[in-house]
Amino acid sequence: MPGARSEAQEQLMITLTAHAPPNISNGKDVYLWRRLSGSFAQFFSSKETWEQLRLHPPLVPWTKVIWFKEAVPRYSFITWLAMKGRLPTKDRLRSWGLNIPDACVICSSGLEIHDHLFFDCSFSASVWQPFALRIWPNAPATLASISSWILQAQSPVNSNAKIIIKLLLQTACYLIWREGAKCTDLQL
Repeated sequence: MPGARSEAQEQLMITLTAHAPPNISNGKDVYLWRRLSGSFAQFFSSKETWEQLRLHPPLVPWTKVIWFKEAVPRYSFITWLAMKGRLPTKDRLRSWGLNIPDACVICSSGLEIHDHLFFDCSFSASVWQPFALRIWPNAPATLASISSWILQAQSPVNSNAKIIIKLLLQTACYLIWREGAKCTDLQL
């Protein structure tokens, strides 16, 4: 073996030379793959390998409001970004160094941040409130409070009504976001 260039390489060489080379009389070499349980198996599982490699962050409480079987994927995606505060609103764009005005593109009366856009803005409130007031006497007006209410809703709200409420929330978020995008295009 060539000379070692670092202490780590030297340690590796010492360890390798301390073991006897493989010998066919000892049996064939086999690959063993670690399982989640800590045991080993002779077959590879990409799922088990991924589960061991990835970090498992805690589930956020609003997961079931965003991801459910009946959801429209593009609506879920926009609502998910809104819940995480990751849509490119003007406050985020300014934090990236862009020199843009901070007024809401839809109502021009508030700062365009996620909390304002969903559902503090007069336009978004006018979209959300007529539907929400049919379901709630005191309709929640923030994404977090809406998702909390949906998750805590007990009977008489049945499962079909919960699905409709979730779809209503996602549709409102998507259409408000689209309206903001249209207003931005008009201003350019």
